[in-house]
Amino acid sequence: MKDYNKADQQLHLLCQIIGKANRRYVPEKADESHTNLYFDSWGNKILGRWIQTESGNVIVALDLKTFTFEVLSSSRNKILTVSTIGKTIEEIEREFETLLPKAGLDPAGFRAPMPHAIPEYSFSNLPQEAIDPKALDQWKYFRELANRSCNQLLGYAQAESEVRVWPEHFDTGVYFEYDGKIGIGFGLAMEDSMAGAPYFYMAGYPKTGSLVFENLPKSPSWKWELGEHWKGAIMPVTMFELKSDTQIDKILSDYILQTFDWYIRQA
Repeated sequence: MKDYNKADQQLHLLCQIIGKANRRYVPEKADESHTNLYFDSWGNKILGRWIQTESGNVIVALDLKTFTFEVLSSSRNKILTVSTIGKTIEEIEREFETLLPKAGLDPAGFRAPMPHAIPEYSFSNLPQEAIDPKALDQWKYFRELANRSCNQLLGYAQAESEVRVWPEHFDTGVYFEYDGKIGIGFGLAMEDSMAGAPYFYMAGYPKTGSLVFENLPKSPSWKWELGEHWKGAIMPVTMFELKSDTQIDKILSDYILQTFDWYIRQA
């Protein structure tokens, strides 16, 4: 997963630029969800949110075929583009900033720091390189799987929410309240020290009281993490190695259904 993790990190770093555009130009929300992103597997892009201008709505995107930032009109015409390969993040941001008036956007405040710092990666201050094609394909596969699984969970729960990528932790996830009793968080996270690999997570947050983690559903494919700061069920994507798409869908759906059903029966 080494190349996959580097791809995750490179995209995490690049997408702070989209997060900054959202933060500056999208109406603020208390939970900072106005800064969120979306992986568009059809268009092969990572998208921000729609931004209102005097000339119409625009959206900031990162094209994953060309590694170029774009500002698109509502008719998907390119208003401006900024290439990334061979440039540092600071150089990309400064070039993007100078072009923002072409999209009807005031550049003032665009480059201000995001509310939460992200990790300092080994390449954070170096010129950007193209992501390994195989690693990028794997990244897109798992992020599309996360998009689909999030939507399937929303359908199963008959809940309303957005499937989004959070620029701080760069997880593709969804959060919703179920039956007015418990909040549910589900998604795909980057590798961290807890899991040691990228992983799917499921967690519940009761509206009142606390959960007693007993009689937990178990499987060789996932485990429960019951730490001081976070409790939930995680499944590393390494569980999918050498598995067919059909097998992966079965492993993932079993994980989602069993852990989600456990949570809603505790609330």
